Amino acid sequence: MGPGRRADCARGCSKPCGCVQPHQVRPTPAATPSSPRSVHRSPGKTGLRPDWYDADAEAEWMDMSKAVYAARMMGVGDWMTPALLAAARQEPDTPFAPLYSLWAMDTCAAQGKHHEALSIAAHWEKQWPGYRLRGASLLPVVLESAATMHHHLGDSNGEAAAWSQLIRAQSKLDGETAQGWYGLGRLAQREKRWTEALGYFRKASRSPGPREVRELAERNARRLSTSMGWVREDPVELAIELLGALRRKDDLALDRLASQSHFTLGQVGSESQFTEPAVVLPKLLADLRCSTIWGNPENLKGQGGKRYLLTEGWTGNVFRGRTWLRLSRAPGGWEWSGVGTEARLPATQALFHEVIGDSVPLSNHPLEVEIKAPWAAPFSMQAGGNSWFLALVVGGIIGGQFIGDIIRIAIGDRDCGFGPGGFYYNLTNSGAEGHHFSPGPDNNSWSDDQYAIDFSRWERASANPLNFARNIPVVACAQGVVLVSVNGNPAGDCDHANKVEHRLIGSWSEDTPYTAVYLHLDGPSRMAVSAGMWVNQGFVLGLIDDTGNSFHDHLHFEMHDTRLREGTTGRRGNRWGSPYGHSVRPTPMDGQTLNDGDDGRCIESTNVITNPLSYCRLLATISGQPAAAALCAYRYRDDPVVPRSDVTVSFDERTDDRSVSIDPAAFCHLIAQRVSLDSRAEVLRICREMLARGGASSHAPNDVPSAYSVPNPRLRPKAYCLWRASQEPDPILRREYVRFCNSMPDDPA
Repeated sequence: MGPGRRADCARGCSKPCGCVQPHQVRPTPAATPSSPRSVHRSPGKTGLRPDWYDADAEAEWMDMSKAVYAARMMGVGDWMTPALLAAARQEPDTPFAPLYSLWAMDTCAAQGKHHEALSIAAHWEKQWPGYRLRGASLLPVVLESAATMHHHLGDSNGEAAAWSQLIRAQSKLDGETAQGWYGLGRLAQREKRWTEALGYFRKASRSPGPREVRELAERNARRLSTSMGWVREDPVELAIELLGALRRKDDLALDRLASQSHFTLGQVGSESQFTEPAVVLPKLLADLRCSTIWGNPENLKGQGGKRYLLTEGWTGNVFRGRTWLRLSRAPGGWEWSGVGTEARLPATQALFHEVIGDSVPLSNHPLEVEIKAPWAAPFSMQAGGNSWFLALVVGGIIGGQFIGDIIRIAIGDRDCGFGPGGFYYNLTNSGAEGHHFSPGPDNNSWSDDQYAIDFSRWERASANPLNFARNIPVVACAQGVVLVSVNGNPAGDCDHANKVEHRLIGSWSEDTPYTAVYLHLDGPSRMAVSAGMWVNQGFVLGLIDDTGNSFHDHLHFEMHDTRLREGTTGRRGNRWGSPYGHSVRPTPMDGQTLNDGDDGRCIESTNVITNPLSYCRLLATISGQPAAAALCAYRYRDDPVVPRSDVTVSFDERTDDRSVSIDPAAFCHLIAQRVSLDSRAEVLRICREMLARGGASSHAPNDVPSAYSVPNPRLRPKAYCLWRASQEPDPILRREYVRFCNSMPDDPA
């Protein structure tokens, strides 16, 4: 279908997510034998046959991907929904029609239009139940999304039906029903139907499926089988009680407060490992006897379902310096769910060995393709590992606290700061159990993500650095097609990580063996990509967060090679094998090598966020929304601080060249309607001042409270930047913003 027909649909649509209702879609008449696009078409049951190829359809898929990405990045993803549904309706038998429909469903769900999204999901399930993307069925993705949407609508019956349908579908596909039973257990637990929840969790723990889901189900069942006496109503209340027990050195009180089902051990800026309190608490209590602990229980870090209590003053063999206590949301309140270390002393290493086991060092070849760092320039990030940080800790022990602080400040005066490292390949425990862990030969531990790296960023030049990784954009390291986009977990979710997995490809029909995996991204609905979308290098995939079984903000990055499958059995039974093969060293990265012993290096990124300006004309053309081009030009203008007083954009509709000119006052109102209520007054004020200076005040909006005022952003951009930074409540981010503002040129006199 040509872009013009999509535009016609879009122009006549008053409700973007409902323009082409799925139940109104009529199948296209069968193609004639002479039609070149019908010769090798796979009829929607298996997705893509090896002999199927259509250059026009592939180009359209890439264009649609880029336009959807640009629209979502601007917060106007609904502008693309009619075009997506129209394309799926026109040619439902192409391999791309199910993807267009899926993207439309994701967009509606992200914007809270759950009824429209459920309508699309119902049509998708009926039209393409056997569709596969690179060998993996997308039906479970659609059914899980439907369950989530029913949850947001408060429809427990609909949610239960979706999870039950997922169980039936998975039974036919691959037998892995654990996720469906786990979803039913979560639903029953939220509604306090404890007996039913316990039964569902037990079924999930005994059913085939991902190891992490089965383990979470088993631990939830164990928690529901107890009185949960360690749960407290409020995280601050729990933190006060915990710190009091530490100061009193009260062994019994600490033992009573530790979660008996979800206790973890972790390193700051890395994954956490489930363990039993009986393994960790004796070491913690032994070090507590020779330490004087202090902390502030009312200054908890973290967000969402996780909070972190920072305790200082540890002088033991295992826990030394700063130790973080993780508090997690639980049924009825909050629980103390783990301990996180910064220093990995020899005794600390021994404790991790006891919890996880030893890993077998492997040898591996570097990548055969070039990749850039998987985060946005100009940020630099520290590769995981412990060697340097351990050396600093030991130096502090030998030279005293003052000398140790001086060393930390000196080494930390670099672009990514310096702090405790996470996992780094071929170091002990680089294979985290929560992420594709597999028991290897002779019961030694190795992992399909042996070469994963945890990247973090720390406060500069500080003896006690704070984590600065949150909200740094995660971007595609190379071009490819998205295979998995898990986007529905809220920030700080304890159970599941938001993630993106994409295959590095040159075109739809041209595959490579490499797959990139990005974990612990922010959510919900904070990603601009969906399964099946084409991504260019530099596309924003998400923001760094702390979702999943992890310990503080960081990016967990992996590269897998499908040619390396020895010992990989797939996601079944008692083993978790990556469907993409074993991981390989993600090096060179931006031309920088990361070999054994290079942990702790500060890696600079030159991966510039792909500017959707080049897709603005495409977005305006496909969506049929002329204002899309204007909004594109405003959002991605060269100056990030100073608004423009007028917008004129030329674009090609593939039929004729024409220019679109937007009235400045109307355009300002358009922008104001796209921002939150808290920011709207500021936007309108800026618009009014901008229009008055430009001589177009006759149409300037006047609905601004007279008491509201901001510095003039056009005349004093640096002062405006500093004023905006001063409004940031988070002191860590405020310092970072101030540093950015100070790097700007001085305002004119």
